[in-house]
Amino acid sequence: MDGDLVGIITLIRMPMEKLNHRTSIVAMYTKKEKQGMGIGRALMKRAIEKAKNLKGVEQIHLTLVTTNLAAKKLYSSFGFEVIGFEKEALKYDGKYVDEENMVLFL
Repeated sequence: MDGDLVGIITLIRMPMEKLNHRTSIVAMYTKKEKQGMGIGRALMKRAIEKAKNLKGVEQIHLTLVTTNLAAKKLYSSFGFEVIGFEKEALKYDGKYVDEENMVLFL
């Protein structure tokens, strides 16, 4: 159906003076049945363009679970690089998940 939400991305600028040169992608989602259609790529492209147009922004940070290889491949294709690893970063239903921290220097 036209007009249905198929994906979303959230870009946040860090408000603190010492971190104001950074933005973070804190959420990205594509509806399961729409995955693989380029929606995530289009969302990421738009978020990067938005960050580049924010005065003084030099970096975009994000985290992803280490098992999400499709997301890592997408982010890497835009130039994001891994800068850290957090063991047992998330816990859901009694199970831990590791995360990687990535950054894109603009």
